[in-house]
Amino acid sequence: KMSIDIPPTNPNKLFLSIANKDGTFNTIYRYDGTTFTTASNGVFGSTTYTWWFGGIKCHPTDENIVYYSDFNLYRTVNGGANWQTVAPSSHVDQHSVFVHPNNISKVVIGNDGGVYTSTNTLSSLVHSNISNTQIYDFDVYKVDETFISAGFQDNSFAHTSTQTLTG
Repeated sequence: KMSIDIPPTNPNKLFLSIANKDGTFNTIYRYDGTTFTTASNGVFGSTTYTWWFGGIKCHPTDENIVYYSDFNLYRTVNGGANWQTVAPSSHVDQHSVFVHPNNISKVVIGNDGGVYTSTNTLSSLVHSNISNTQIYDFDVYKVDETFISAGFQDNSFAHTSTQTLTG
């Protein structure tokens, strides 16, 4: 698994995270237009497994600020040399991060718990629970096709014989 992002302020630079064949974290590389160098041999505190939803996201106005989505959300402000956990009070399994290009204090993150917004660069968060879920398993009972079961990411399972799933 690889994740790539290019800083909008420098199209000759990119960051690349790479996983091993077994899914374990390998390295984050920085590319300067001609050469790949190791930016980080790991993100301290991150899981050893590179989740399908994780990856690299560059800041819109500073090429040295990069986010790494994992179980938690991490940020470097020095091009990958050091990483710190950000938004620790949010739900886990960080899927995405958006930094507003015209007001970098505004940040939105999305994870298995919903959407979190910040107006102070993730120092504090406001949670917005959205009414959806990720279905990871789905089955229809063969004897009675109105009986449906679904397994949800981080939110148990539900089944129904009325064809309306509720958790």
